Amino acid sequence: MRLVIFPNDPLYSIYEKGEVKIRYWNPNNIFSEIHVISLCDSELSPDKIQIMAGSAKLFIHEVGRPNYFSIPFFFNKIKKLVENIKPDIIRAHNPSLMGALAVFSGNKLNIPVLISLHADYNPWHNIKILGLSYFPRVFRDLFSFIFLEPYSYKYATKIFGVYNFATREVQKYRDDILVIYNRVYDTQFKFIDKSSKKDTLKIISVGRHILGKNSENLIKAIKDLDGFELLLIGDGPLLPYLKKLVSNLKLEHKVSFILKVDNSEIHKLYQKSDIFAIALEYGGVSIPEIEAMAARLPIVISKPLWDNDPELVNKFSITVENSPAGFRDAFKKLLDDKLRSELGKEAYKQFETITGEKMELREADLYKELLLN
Repeated sequence: MRLVIFPNDPLYSIYEKGEVKIRYWNPNNIFSEIHVISLCDSELSPDKIQIMAGSAKLFIHEVGRPNYFSIPFFFNKIKKLVENIKPDIIRAHNPSLMGALAVFSGNKLNIPVLISLHADYNPWHNIKILGLSYFPRVFRDLFSFIFLEPYSYKYATKIFGVYNFATREVQKYRDDILVIYNRVYDTQFKFIDKSSKKDTLKIISVGRHILGKNSENLIKAIKDLDGFELLLIGDGPLLPYLKKLVSNLKLEHKVSFILKVDNSEIHKLYQKSDIFAIALEYGGVSIPEIEAMAARLPIVISKPLWDNDPELVNKFSITVENSPAGFRDAFKKLLDDKLRSELGKEAYKQFETITGEKMELREADLYKELLLN
């Protein structure tokens, strides 16, 4: 069986960020061929990301990106490419241009289309978080929000979100939406006993350094706290500012940075840590939060802008105001060994309901359902 994929990001970007994940496009290896249609002029070679296709043969089709004037012709160009590939299913990783291309091709060729939602696509939310830095993207995203996304929502065969918050816009158009959380595998995160007393507690935070995920308040929170170290994993435009902040506060002995860790190695750093913390203004639940749950870590998270509580982790996390004082108070509470252990156990109980193994099976079953209909 063949699957056509319209990815959310360029493949070289996925590779550079270390986000190459086993069978990501091929749950339970149900496909024999995976064809990725990339809107880039030049991509990396398939062998770099073969693991994402599992046992399937991987093909990458580089088609370039259209402009506003060429979009009408581009849709027909993509339809012809899909027709030549002859897939059994088409999958798009966003409802915007990729979703619209998938739906147009699928409807014209009578092929089922599955769209997955991985983010908050509401431009008004992004304007609130990103401010003036969002200006270069605002007109493109408004065009997508008004024209492309409603088309994708209405005419895709099936849609699922990787968390509940991502499905809110779709609920205006249909009510048959599923949630299949991002896959984090239980087998990767082996249990490590952390009950022994420690002089220093290690806090880990994972994510791109961007507005909406700014770690500034985490850094400031440990300035006057003894017994804590902070590890920030990720790259992004705010990284130089954060490094300068650490230098100005003379916290080089307490705060360290790692730009990139491959997905196959990230669990080792969680397992060496005692607390997970993230300053997150977006809704939903991030992959690092699920990884922290798998690693049995207590989670400290700031309140999202559009919900009273964070999704999925609200029952066992310590939810704080996004301020140095908010995070500082939470870290002080977690000096209590018993509390850290209890919150970590509760986090793992929740994780057991959404393990990568279970989510992979759910996604494979969804594909099988589409093939039967």
